[in-house]
Amino acid sequence: MRVDKLKEYINHYKRFLEKSPDYEIGYKWAANKQFKDNWKLLFTDFPKMYDASISDRFVQRFWGNRYEHPKAAMLKLVAYQPEQAESMFRALLNEDELLERRIGKFLFMLDDLLSDYKRTHEDLNNHLHDGFKMISVYLSFQYPEKYPLFDYKVFSELMRKLGATNIPQINEFDRYIKVLKNINLFIQKDEELLAIHKKRIVQPDFFQEDSLLLAQDFVWCCGNAECRIEHY
Repeated sequence: MRVDKLKEYINHYKRFLEKSPDYEIGYKWAANKQFKDNWKLLFTDFPKMYDASISDRFVQRFWGNRYEHPKAAMLKLVAYQPEQAESMFRALLNEDELLERRIGKFLFMLDDLLSDYKRTHEDLNNHLHDGFKMISVYLSFQYPEKYPLFDYKVFSELMRKLGATNIPQINEFDRYIKVLKNINLFIQKDEELLAIHKKRIVQPDFFQEDSLLLAQDFVWCCGNAECRIEHY
């Protein structure tokens, strides 16, 4: 991607945040704090812990306000086999293993759990965790400084706007992470943008520590036609 175009869009995003008081940025930071406050493996009631950790409001917005979303599907599965579900998440969040291996193991165990569930239940056909979108929520909220939320549609559109010639494909989560981290390096150098952003997340129920959330929100706004970012 072209550095000059990236800086141009960072300026667009900065002006957008200044002039769009109704743009609600904080729900992502609130959802991250909710996760951090509640997520504890080896919890005595894993389904209750999972439900308390994952914000319904966030998932509905991040998933697109669909009637069916991955949290609802996962709640049925973790209630059915809580010990297997806990092992599944322990594997995904184990930083001692390579990311690709962890994700593969998580999906294999989740597919197996769904197949077992469907032998005695008829109310769930899909766990809605294929791809990286929902998996990125668990990774990003547990390790917010290492993993970004994954939203490929807006990402690929922004890459096109930035003149990128070798855009990571939808199945290349590792390359997506690297690009978001590179974008974040430029964002963190813009003190004016950081000051504007901090005014929006001062509430105590917002996550305040280092994360890639701002970089992901930048990608979301600049790659989303509804924001009309070029007008700012």
